[in-house]
Amino acid sequence: MRAAFKRHISHPRTRLWHNGNLLFIAYINDAQQAMLTPQAHLLLKDFTEEDIHALKTAAATLLAKPTVTAYELSNLPHSKRYSRVSFACTALDKCTRGGILTRGITEFCGSASAGKAQLLLHLCLTLHLNDE
Repeated sequence: MRAAFKRHISHPRTRLWHNGNLLFIAYINDAQQAMLTPQAHLLLKDFTEEDIHALKTAAATLLAKPTVTAYELSNLPHSKRYSRVSFACTALDKCTRGGILTRGITEFCGSASAGKAQLLLHLCLTLHLNDE
């Protein structure tokens, strides 16, 4: 993907190469790094706002996932429709009988400062890392 990203952003219309090494100065090697690099960091490295917009647009184009229609979702195999999302933690998976069901709504409740938000942030991070 790195080569495809470099080919895509080196297009003359994007004007991202400043003396052939603008992206090297910002230490951006692939599309994901381009998306995660804060705009303020890029502005400090002499990027213009137009350059940043072109860079982020090119990276988003490469990282975009295809859309799925409701009809396609309804035709998924039974194992994918009724699967569970794992916490990547054996203790939490055991408490939830293998993870959270992907179909339906799961409610987390408890007293203040019980760790509900932390638990769900952990789940979001696990899903994001497993998706890659």
